[in-house]
Amino acid sequence: MPQIEFSINEQTGELTMDIHGVVGPACDQIDKLVRSLTGAPDNVVLKDSYRQRPAVVRNQVRGGK
Repeated sequence: MPQIEFSINEQTGELTMDIHGVVGPACDQIDKLVRSLTGAPDNVVLKDSYRQRPAVVRNQVRGGK
């Protein structure tokens, strides 16, 4: 299940967001939503999961004889 973790540094007020359970371009949709709420970030770190692409499952139907 996708989760978003927010942390706020009490000393600096810095907000950190970490997205779990979402890979590839779907992260961009979440990022866009958060930016609309919090403003543009000072720093962006892309994790390895960002570079992954979701697996595509295709149903195959085989004709019976």
